[in-house]
Amino acid sequence: MKIALCDDEFTILEELSTLLKDMGHEVDCFHDPRQLIDKKYPLYFLDIGMEEMNGIETGNQLRKLYPNCCIVYLTNFDDYRAQAFGVHAFDYLKKPIQKSDIERVLQDVKSMVTQVELLCSFHTKDGVLQLPTDDILYFEFLGRNVILHTLKQEYIMSKSLHEIADEMKDYDFVMPHKSFCINLRHVKLLKGYDITMINGDLIPLSQKRSTSFRSELNDYLYRQIKR
Repeated sequence: MKIALCDDEFTILEELSTLLKDMGHEVDCFHDPRQLIDKKYPLYFLDIGMEEMNGIETGNQLRKLYPNCCIVYLTNFDDYRAQAFGVHAFDYLKKPIQKSDIERVLQDVKSMVTQVELLCSFHTKDGVLQLPTDDILYFEFLGRNVILHTLKQEYIMSKSLHEIADEMKDYDFVMPHKSFCINLRHVKLLKGYDITMINGDLIPLSQKRSTSFRSELNDYLYRQIKR
């Protein structure tokens, strides 16, 4: 899981970052909450008592931008609890943070994020479509349209491929080629510059993107093993 960690205490950042990475998660650290407002993550760990912008204000802004994100507050104080849950905080942890607390929260978040990710909304030529992400094989730019390929049928999208790829990157979708954005969960085989999906479709891997794609695929497989 990709996680944002924001605290103005560098020692806390380093300790929690190391702990989360050892558990197999990708972690980006921020000491100024203003640096992460425009960055989307499934999970945010936020210190409440930061000087530049407190965690409550940060959480309010994140909630408006990313309604489905999970926010976990970290603090030395008890009197922020009501405010924290006022922005629909997922949980509230008091410092010093224990490993068992992090493990519990991550397990709970994993269950919730999985449920949220199961259903995504897409604007198609026929209207708004809601689909489980597991049903999506890949997106393909063909002619002047982007085609959404599912396990059962196809849909014509109303957004550009790069817009879709940016929105889906947190759900293990990557671009192995300028004309394709694929679901790593449904890759069956990678051989040379051919990617075989579970339904037998062949997706080209461009030479230019080969190194980054192989790295992303390996990272994804590693995360699955660690779960």
